[in-house]
Amino acid sequence: EKQNFGGNPGKITLFGESAGAMSIGLHMHMNGVGHLFQSVIMQSNPLGYKFRDIEIADFLGQAVKTGLDCMDLKCMKNEPATEIIHQQQKLLGVPRSVGDFFTWGPTTAGKKYHKQIMRDVGIKNLSAINITQPFGMWDSFTSVTEVPLIVGINSNEGEMFVHGAFPIMMHKYVYWGFVMALFKKSAPKVLNQYGYHADQCKVSGD
Repeated sequence: EKQNFGGNPGKITLFGESAGAMSIGLHMHMNGVGHLFQSVIMQSNPLGYKFRDIEIADFLGQAVKTGLDCMDLKCMKNEPATEIIHQQQKLLGVPRSVGDFFTWGPTTAGKKYHKQIMRDVGIKNLSAINITQPFGMWDSFTSVTEVPLIVGINSNEGEMFVHGAFPIMMHKYVYWGFVMALFKKSAPKVLNQYGYHADQCKVSGD
């Protein structure tokens, strides 16, 4: 019980950063908002992340299971963590979108799959299944219970993800190209904000 921790069970605040903020953003579109928690703090929610559809998520999961030679959870629990991480890293290629920096994450099921689950499980309102992308859900935010919300960011937090994908220095024109490919229509704004990093490098690529 919440009160056993010395808090007020009627005044619960959810706080999350990065992937935690993403999860809380999803919770705000589910039935527990205003009931299981009454306020929210989200720090660095990657709203630009594009959820994968369930077919791609299943493909990635199957690839990991095949690499581990494990087809069920019991087998995977006996695998060393280092081997699971190794198989996960094999899935990562050159990022083509912001979402490619995340191996795992929420998925969209599509309305057809959503209806199938509701029919098979026998639940009329299965709000835990996403059928839209993050911005699409926030556009319909008025449909859920309103709660106090604080939103913040960690400056330059994405640098560690970028360094993991591109651990070596790149020519500034290559940098601009990757920004254009990753952020598309938003690329000019990203370059306006962070382009000075490339200007600090010599044109030779040093």
